Amino acid sequence: MKNIAIVAGGDSSEYGVSLRSAEGILSFMDKEKFNPVVVELRGQQWFALYNGARLPMNKADFSFATPEGQFTFDFAYITIHGAPGENGILQGYFDLIGMPYSTSGVFVEALTFNKFALNNYLRAFPQIHVSDSYVVRKGLERPADAEIIERLGLPCFVKPNAGGSSFGVTKVKIEADLAPAIEKAMNESDEVMMARALQIMHATIQRRDEQIARLKPRADYADQVLDSISCFTVTQIGKELGMTGHDLNVLLCSHKIQYAQSGQYLLYADYARQGLAKNRTFSREASDGTLHTRTYLVWTEKGRDFIHQLLDKRLAS
Repeated sequence: MKNIAIVAGGDSSEYGVSLRSAEGILSFMDKEKFNPVVVELRGQQWFALYNGARLPMNKADFSFATPEGQFTFDFAYITIHGAPGENGILQGYFDLIGMPYSTSGVFVEALTFNKFALNNYLRAFPQIHVSDSYVVRKGLERPADAEIIERLGLPCFVKPNAGGSSFGVTKVKIEADLAPAIEKAMNESDEVMMARALQIMHATIQRRDEQIARLKPRADYADQVLDSISCFTVTQIGKELGMTGHDLNVLLCSHKIQYAQSGQYLLYADYARQGLAKNRTFSREASDGTLHTRTYLVWTEKGRDFIHQLLDKRLAS
C-alpha cells in the first residue's frame, strides 16, 4: 500500500480553502489502496496530521517520526492554492529529494504563476492576442497614475502578479480607483500587474451581432428548456464543498457516477434517467468568424442535492 501525502495549506489567502480541499480528497481516497496523510504547510512550519496529532516534518526527506517508526511517503498530491504549491518552489523541492508529485514541473508552474512573465512568453505566438501590461513592485517608485492610464487606457485590470487566486483583483474604471486597487493587490503579492482590457474590433462585433440575430430564436427556445430547472456547473458545486471542479469530477468518476468520453462527462446508465443532470451546449466564435460548439454536463437541483448527500456520507463514514 502506497503512502500518499496530501499537501495543503500554503502562504496565500486561500490557506483555509486548501485545507478544506485536502479534507475532501482525504475522504474520497480509497483506503484499501492508499494510505493518505494530510501534510499542512505554512511558511517554515510543516506538520503531518497523523492519528489526531500534528507531527513535525523532516524537510530532509519529507518524512515524520511516529511511535511505530519513521513514516515516509511514496507520492505527493499537491492541493495548495498559491505559493509554494503553484509557483514551482514545492515542485523544485520534491525534485531535489526524488519525490513524485501530481502537478506539472518547476518551469511550467513558475511561468504560469507569474502573470507578467507568462504574458511576455505568449507574445512570441502571433495567433495569441495579449493585452499590454505594466508591473510595479513594492518599495520602488512607480509612475504617476495618469501616466499608467495614458498607456493602458480605461478600464484596466489590476491584479497580484504572482498569486494563485482572484484575491486582490480589481477592474479599474476611473483614475481615482487606480491607487487603491494597487494597494489592495500589494497585500497579496510584492509585484502588481496592470493590464489593458482587450478591445474587440468593430468588424468582429458586427459579425457577432448578425450571428446572434440569426441564432436568437433557437437560443430563446433552448433557454426556456434548459433554465426551466436551475442547473449548476461542477465548479459551482465544488466551491460549495470546498474543493475544485477537477477534484469533484475525479470523485464522481471514482464512484462510477460519470465517465469521460470525447472531451465531456457522461452519466452511467444507472444515473442517466434520474433527472440528476443534463447536457448544456456552449458556443464560441473563432477568429475567422466560424461558430464552434461544446457540450458539457450541468447538474440539476436534484443532482446538486445528490452530490452533497454523497459527500456527507463519505465524511460520516
